[in-house]
Amino acid sequence: MRRSVIFILINILLERYCWTGTTNILVMYLHEKLEFDEGISTSLYHTVELLVFVFPIVGAIAADNYFGLYKTLIWTSLIFACGNLIIAIGAIEILSLPKVAFTLTGMFLFIPCGFVRSSLNTFGPDQYELPKESEEFKSYFFVQMIFVKIGAFLGRFVNPIFREDVKCFDSHDCYPLAFGFPAIMMLFGLFILLIGKNSFVRKPPGGDMFTKVFFCMTYALKEKTKHKSIKKDHWLDYAEDKFDKKLIEDTKAVFRTLTIFLGIALVWSCFMQQNSRWIFQAAKMDGDLGFYKLKPDQIIALNPISCLLLTPVCVYGIYPLLEKCGFGSLLNRMAIGGFLCCASFVLAILVEIYIQNHYISMLWLLPQYSLSALCEIFVLVSMLNFAYEEAPANMKSVMTACVYLTIALGDSLIPIVSGSKIFKSQAMEFTFFASLLFVNMIVFCFIVRKFNRKRQKNEVLK
Repeated sequence: MRRSVIFILINILLERYCWTGTTNILVMYLHEKLEFDEGISTSLYHTVELLVFVFPIVGAIAADNYFGLYKTLIWTSLIFACGNLIIAIGAIEILSLPKVAFTLTGMFLFIPCGFVRSSLNTFGPDQYELPKESEEFKSYFFVQMIFVKIGAFLGRFVNPIFREDVKCFDSHDCYPLAFGFPAIMMLFGLFILLIGKNSFVRKPPGGDMFTKVFFCMTYALKEKTKHKSIKKDHWLDYAEDKFDKKLIEDTKAVFRTLTIFLGIALVWSCFMQQNSRWIFQAAKMDGDLGFYKLKPDQIIALNPISCLLLTPVCVYGIYPLLEKCGFGSLLNRMAIGGFLCCASFVLAILVEIYIQNHYISMLWLLPQYSLSALCEIFVLVSMLNFAYEEAPANMKSVMTACVYLTIALGDSLIPIVSGSKIFKSQAMEFTFFASLLFVNMIVFCFIVRKFNRKRQKNEVLK
């Protein structure tokens, strides 16, 4: 493995530690220290998460077209670390600072984390020389997943210990350390990028490709409306009198990818609740394992543990089996992952109903977290792979950012539903999300079928 890739993977691990370590305790901090109720805490958390997943598109456009990936990573990593430090300082009780103002300011500075994430997801693959290193490249996103989940596990397991078991500044807990230590890890990741500067393959910005694609789309729509009597094979072909054929084909690739991603957005409406609603669910359960007492916000560590254990099973067992059965494409994996997420929510419903009358172990959450982890392996890795493969050369970061834009779209439904409080019980709210996702995945299967048929037809014509 290239030295530059190792530097990037270490940075990915540290970035994920910072993000998961901070956000894992954030909802508890909002609830316990700022005294927001569970609904408002959930809404605030998912609003910030939504912004983090929306804004990568801005960073990606800047990276692809103007500054390059490396410079974008350096500056956005620094801003993200500062956000953590501001919340940590505001959390020091003896300073009597306005905690709400410091917290909201720090949360606002979390937004560049999305820039970091989308840039790293492109910067890593860019280190490979294709097609010469195509075999090594195929395994990159799975290796990246392992580093992501190691960082996530450490953040989700260690940071709650800093929060609750360490005492500091005359307080019975230590939120300043719990927010401050991830900031130090992010700064260390920044240092890794700086010392690896000369080893990185740094592709120059490729011009304003995003704007060209946007104008190609808008011009094609205008011409299609103007010339309804003229039939074309594709609506983007109406732009052929003004834009060159390569740009039109690149724009078609972008449009195809966005259509696929839009079709799977609701998966993330369910998946992302493991960071909020499922933690509150764990708070109603018994964390005593005999040898250790689990904290509610440590239960999310089941996700990275499950991912680390199940990724090799998928790569060496499930995926080859799906290939033999004719369901091995990236799109088919996304579809299967969506149904797995739906199944995880069915289990969440059953657990929620049961804990109304019984005090049961948190370990009963393990099955739903395991299914959720399988969903992430099937869906997220496939989306990143699909985005990078389908994207035009100068839009790799933008298309990777669209993965996170899709997650943001799904995530946006959570604060709307939780904030409105339209459901009388949590079980009813879970049922709503599970039912909505199931219907969505049926529709997505038809989208996948149509896409596969069209691709096969194009291959035959070639």
